[in-house]
Amino acid sequence: MPHFLKRTTVDGNVWDCRFRSTVNGKDVYKRLSGYKRKSDAEKAYREYLASTTITYKGALTFDDAYFNFFAFKKNRIKESSYLSLKSFCDSIILPNFTNKYVDEISKQHIITFQNSIDQKFSYNYKCKIRQTLGSIFDYSIKYLDTKNNPIKLTDGFVNLAGKEEMKFWTRDEYTTFIDHVEKFPMRCLFELLYFTGCRKGEAMALNWSDVDFKTRTLKINKSYTRKTTQGTFAITTPKTRSSNRIIALPKQVLDSLSILKEETEGNYIFNGHIPITEKVVVNAFHKAIKQSKLPPIRIHDLRHSHVTYLIHKGVSIVAIAKRLGHSDIEQTLNTYAHLYKEDEMKIIEILEEN
Repeated sequence: MPHFLKRTTVDGNVWDCRFRSTVNGKDVYKRLSGYKRKSDAEKAYREYLASTTITYKGALTFDDAYFNFFAFKKNRIKESSYLSLKSFCDSIILPNFTNKYVDEISKQHIITFQNSIDQKFSYNYKCKIRQTLGSIFDYSIKYLDTKNNPIKLTDGFVNLAGKEEMKFWTRDEYTTFIDHVEKFPMRCLFELLYFTGCRKGEAMALNWSDVDFKTRTLKINKSYTRKTTQGTFAITTPKTRSSNRIIALPKQVLDSLSILKEETEGNYIFNGHIPITEKVVVNAFHKAIKQSKLPPIRIHDLRHSHVTYLIHKGVSIVAIAKRLGHSDIEQTLNTYAHLYKEDEMKIIEILEEN
């Protein structure tokens, strides 16, 4: 269990971290010292855990299990996914279990924790929190020799609100919206999102080399993210392996991109030498919604609008799944099955034909 202590030196106050552990079979008393801030001492402790083969002497604290779990995860998932996961865990999970011994965390602790967040977050977000907490306990059992996972002794959250209704625009609503987008590059971006169903980050990362005007196709194999420690943004791989795909483009999108290419210098389609920023995209989107007086939706809902339009036009779920970059048809059906509610009546009509 680490202890963080502040002491006064001739140069001012500094923070130390002291803890005991067994390193490579030897009992060791460690001291990491001389940090200006407590957060710097905590970071040094986490880095020590990540770089050293450690077994623990005595009871294991949740803090130790937590830092080991994230040291383990760091090189096994995308940086953006790691930073996103770590951010919400640091603010929600760790403060509720800090300084507790893992094997003394009971099902009542879990119930109290779940009750404390029950009214603060959406059902899906609460389930994500619970799942991650369970993963930390499972990691501790497998690698740090703790005894149990109290998550498995408790019930999960109940979705009393039901599934939130999916928001989308009809083709007419989209046309009204796009007429209110002032800048041509922004029109091209939103047009691409609506007529391809690609994700916002995928569109922001696109290069001109990804567009093949001869075959009328678009290659999607990367994504833009702000979740990085390497700078203000990073270009990463897409969300999943199946997100790497080549899709056909309609003529109106190709025509718009052709005009935009003549007006753009640089490799990135929507800003030239560097990707367009998310703030610029979001501001332009909400401004056009306000001016068009349409029911507000998220930018991601343009993807849902694309699928809704294709479904109503009778496009097969197999083709839609491939276009979206879903790993299997079941994933697509789970998301959009409610849009096929009219199919049951079509089945009856067919069965009752003479």
